[in-house]
Amino acid sequence: MRVAGLFLLLGLILPWSLSAQMLPSMQQGKVVDIRMEGIDLIEKGVLYNSITTAIGYDLSPGQVAQDIKTLFGLGYFNDVSVSTEPAGPGELVLIFKLVEKARIQKFEIKGMNLLDKKTIEEQILVHRNNMIDLVRIKRDLDMLKGEYRKKGHLRTRIGYRIETIDVKRVNLYYEIDELPQVYLTKFHIEGTQFFFPLDVERLLQSAEVDCFSWVTDSGVFQEEKINQDLALITQEYLKNGFIKVHIDKPKVIMTQKRDLAVVEVWLKITEGDQYFTGELDIKSADNNKLLRQISEETDPDTEGEQTPLTYKQTYIEGEMKLKKGEVYNPFKQNEDRFGLNDIYMEQGYAFARVMPDPVIHDDTKIVDVNYRIARGEKAYIGRLEIEGNYETQDRVVRRELRIHDNELFNGVKLRDSNKQITKLGFFEPGYGVELDQQPGKNDLEVDYNIKLSEAQTGSFNASLSYSAYNGLVLSLGISKRNLFGTGKSANFTVERRQRGESLFNVSLISPYIFDSNFTNSTSVFSEYLTDTEYNTRRTGFTTGLSYPLWENWDGSVRYAYTNESYVGASAVGTSLLGGSESQTYRSIRPGVSYSSVNNPMFPSDGFDANLSAERFGGILGGTTDYQNISFTSRFFNSLNDDETVVFMAQYRQSQLMRTDPNKEIPAAQRFLTGGVTSIRGHVWGDIQGPAGYYERASEFSIAKKYPYEGDYPDCASGGSNCPANLPENLPDERKYYNEHQRGTLLKIMNLEVLFPLTREGRNIRGLFFFDAGNVWSEDRMYEILGVKKDPFYLRKSYGTGIRMITPMGVFRFEYGIKLDKKPQEEPSRLDFTISGLF
Repeated sequence: MRVAGLFLLLGLILPWSLSAQMLPSMQQGKVVDIRMEGIDLIEKGVLYNSITTAIGYDLSPGQVAQDIKTLFGLGYFNDVSVSTEPAGPGELVLIFKLVEKARIQKFEIKGMNLLDKKTIEEQILVHRNNMIDLVRIKRDLDMLKGEYRKKGHLRTRIGYRIETIDVKRVNLYYEIDELPQVYLTKFHIEGTQFFFPLDVERLLQSAEVDCFSWVTDSGVFQEEKINQDLALITQEYLKNGFIKVHIDKPKVIMTQKRDLAVVEVWLKITEGDQYFTGELDIKSADNNKLLRQISEETDPDTEGEQTPLTYKQTYIEGEMKLKKGEVYNPFKQNEDRFGLNDIYMEQGYAFARVMPDPVIHDDTKIVDVNYRIARGEKAYIGRLEIEGNYETQDRVVRRELRIHDNELFNGVKLRDSNKQITKLGFFEPGYGVELDQQPGKNDLEVDYNIKLSEAQTGSFNASLSYSAYNGLVLSLGISKRNLFGTGKSANFTVERRQRGESLFNVSLISPYIFDSNFTNSTSVFSEYLTDTEYNTRRTGFTTGLSYPLWENWDGSVRYAYTNESYVGASAVGTSLLGGSESQTYRSIRPGVSYSSVNNPMFPSDGFDANLSAERFGGILGGTTDYQNISFTSRFFNSLNDDETVVFMAQYRQSQLMRTDPNKEIPAAQRFLTGGVTSIRGHVWGDIQGPAGYYERASEFSIAKKYPYEGDYPDCASGGSNCPANLPENLPDERKYYNEHQRGTLLKIMNLEVLFPLTREGRNIRGLFFFDAGNVWSEDRMYEILGVKKDPFYLRKSYGTGIRMITPMGVFRFEYGIKLDKKPQEEPSRLDFTISGLF
């Protein structure tokens, strides 16, 4: 194969060299015609457009030599020669004699089983009916080797074979000998003193073989990740002041086993000395005055002090990350550089440059840092271009921008624009939105390319179940954010039952409706809810509007209409429902919300809160009359620089209140809780206030405490077994108890710490959690039960879990343990849910 390649290469070089030597003996004269001979497949127009020799001009040997070189450069020919024929006195015909390269009649990749055929075909440069091109063949082989190396098949052998059919036709085969993956089994860290070797291993992207290797590529040895690991280790040492750390070239030893190969890696680290921060100063580098925020003027906020500070001193001591006497961290130095740069960029100085000048004192292990600032001139925004939004429409992105064409540059607005686009949740977290500055049409103008990387914005859920009542039940759910690239969000779920009716829920959220700042949300539904005591058939719709009130603040209002009918009620259910067979709900819900969360799909920083008051009945009509006041808040904080370890705190509270003394709050709307989305370790509905099964005393019986004649059949027939002095009708206490099951006040608190279980970061995450909450009822319920109402009594649980994003869907396993188990309760519970992504 190498010999054949050598001959082909010589075939490209020698004919041009020989032809060039023949040029001096060619006839001279005016070119009246140019012919291309030996062409079967190449379009002659392409060749004529490639040469510089033209009809009507004298023949130039230099031009002809260049034309020969150009024709070879096209890559279509094995041989190019040139000759002339006389056409008349002082005239001649120039003839290019060409020998086309052989064409590929058959092309095949043999032995490729581990890579996706379609993906590889999209990257292959050589195809059937192409001419043989060794450069493209080499690029294809390099690409294939790279794809195998990514998957850990380092020893896979890849080559090519050319099979000659005749002068003009060949068959080309890429031949692959796939060998098993190479696994990383052990890292050996040597030379560390400041860090433990285990601390260094935790920094590495390369992962040793673990229990998740069947889902991810963890444990597969990838050479490029070793270089990333060296950078990560160096970075961690730099953060801790070891600015002269050195890591030797890794030592890699591979051991061949019967079915696979394993690798061990040795890293030797020389830490050096630890350096600390010395004096910090800010100076102008272009003789322009520093801006007031960092000037030598006296800061009025410090005038009462014994020695008043300047603005510069106040900024250095209060705002800068580097602090005198602390460990020197070049990354904090960069943060300070960006902070100073932001001050200038906010005032239009797009070309401002902040240049840190660290001065290292090896004798004292101190680093002084001078920040020199070149202000430059103010600039204006030129053009804003968007790229990478293959699905998302331009206007969806542009309406989130806080910067616009032809306005004064503002770095803060630029950063806010990035934040707003990221908050849409349509783009990859971390790197999905990039604002790339480009030169404008003049020196005082800048253009921006908004580079986007779109993320998955759809999900699909499917389940198949069976019950004696409904038979087979098929449930399908599809949700899509950024529908057709318009920024709208749609959700559709349908349930088809073998016996009974089909159920559905359709919702649509439309931001910036009618090109205004209003967002509309509408849903239509038909649902069937099962309960232990009765089942509910619900139909209705909701529609609402929201409007941005201020930065991160939104106001909203929603109208809802729902009709409920109750079927299959037990005696207890009938009592709970007060004998009602249906209810009609009409409500309006104003609310206000705040959100500074950085990403709706993978939040790692920020806070959001929502307060609403929903009013049912009254002038709206319907059969109910009450209100529900709800408050929800969530707080996110990343615990590491990569934002993969995240703390989350959530608090929810809802209060139901009667607004008509003649109408009770419907039992179906009263609160109960428990389960994977509220208080883990409990079954949904087990926590339902003082009258719940697990809360009331085991010996308690409402019938025994408040009996009446209806409890005894003999009372109606005048028998002797009818106790004396029983009330004829149901006692008020018992009636109240039956109609006020569950609660009117709900409080839930959830604390979580999410962390990556693999080097990939977000696809497989573990979590630890603590949940607390309860449901409280009206005061009279506690009096009837004979217990004291405790507003601080919470059901509590803790536990751990795993959340996995896989090609099969999103798996959620969470194991909760009760901290205050009741005698009748199970001590713990494992919850599992699954959904899919597309």
